[in-house]
Amino acid sequence: MRTLLVGITVLLVTAAALALPARAGDRESTPLGRMTVDGVIASVDPGSLTFLLRVLRPDWARRSGLDYLPVWVQHGTRIDDDDNWFARSALRGIHRGDRVTVEGFRLDDGRLLALAIDVKDRAYVPPPVVVNEIIFRGIVVARRPNLVVILEAGGGTRIILISATTRFRGLRASWTALQANDTVIVVGEPNADGSVAASEIQVIQASR
Repeated sequence: MRTLLVGITVLLVTAAALALPARAGDRESTPLGRMTVDGVIASVDPGSLTFLLRVLRPDWARRSGLDYLPVWVQHGTRIDDDDNWFARSALRGIHRGDRVTVEGFRLDDGRLLALAIDVKDRAYVPPPVVVNEIIFRGIVVARRPNLVVILEAGGGTRIILISATTRFRGLRASWTALQANDTVIVVGEPNADGSVAASEIQVIQASR
């Protein structure tokens, strides 16, 4: 009996030691807290005081699946443009195509709360250039064969068509792993009926 108890104790200690690195790895794959990123503004949403940043650097952010990052701008966010800066300016001076460096805190919902934004270049477009494609953000509310339905910030729904060439990034690595209530960023080409043929889906917040 004593030998059995010792064996169980060793097993529990070993399991705990293995579990800790796994949880640390999860945190590294979905970094939170203070961070600085460099990228190009893909779209601007004045209604929600956010813009979508296509991340160029640092490399570890892209390796973690953060190809696109929603940035939340507050009235106290400092926005620098060469020798000028605008305090309490919200989205003033921010335009699609600008190359910027953003310093802030990444929140649990996937957004980066911007403390300071440094505008490096105006209307910079990095290669490759995305042609005829639009970026959408929303929450997965339904799944069907070869499509998902997302709920957008404005309250409307949109059908996202999935094909064999659709790439999955971020917190879900495949179509089968995608779940209802996941928050996603979709890059794709809109169709005449309002649906979107997705070329890429990035899961920025996984449902629990």
